[in-house]
Formats: sequence, structure tokens, C-alpha cells
Amino acid sequence: PEITEEEARERICGTAESPGFAVTPEFQNALNDLILAAQVEAELTAVYPCVSVTADNGIVTADVEAPLLWEKQLVEKFKKAAASVPGVKDVRVHILPETIYGLG
Repeated sequence: PEITEEEARERICGTAESPGFAVTPEFQNALNDLILAAQVEAELTAVYPCVSVTADNGIVTADVEAPLLWEKQLVEKFKKAAASVPGVKDVRVHILPETIYGLG
């Protein structure tokens, strides 16, 4: 049997409001980490375009493939840029040595 539009709306809304769809603290923390990582990555790509960022409870880790000779300068610039993003507690930078032809 067909249901009315109103019945469909009530079923969908009722399902979405059920405990199975509730936002857990763990999910909210994971979402906050993803948002923070994206915000910091946006800032850091202005410094150096080849950077990947993750976050864990305000601790940001930036992985960047760059010459080791640039490590000191990149770490300083990354920490300064990341500090401008609200919610950043600490910044860790991992320099991954560049490889020839992307092999490594």
C-alpha cells in the first residue's frame, strides 16, 4: 500500500531522531579533528603545496615531501601558519625526503 507524503516525512524524521542516529561524543571528536585538519591544511598549502595534515584532539601533524635542507624553514613556517587556526594546541611536522621520480 502507498503512504502519503506526510506519513513518509514522519517516518523519515522519526528514524533520523532515533538513538541509532544520535551523534556520539566519539563521532563529534572525529568530525572536529577532520575539520581542524582541513583548516590547517588550507593554511599550510599557502606555505608549501605538497602537504598532508591530520589532527588528533588539537594536535596537528603535517607530513610534507620536501628536501631535508628545507626542514628548519618549513617547520618554522608551518608552526606559525598553523598557530593562526583556532583549536590548534601543538604542531608536529614530518619531513619526508623527496625521492627521484616518485620512487621510494
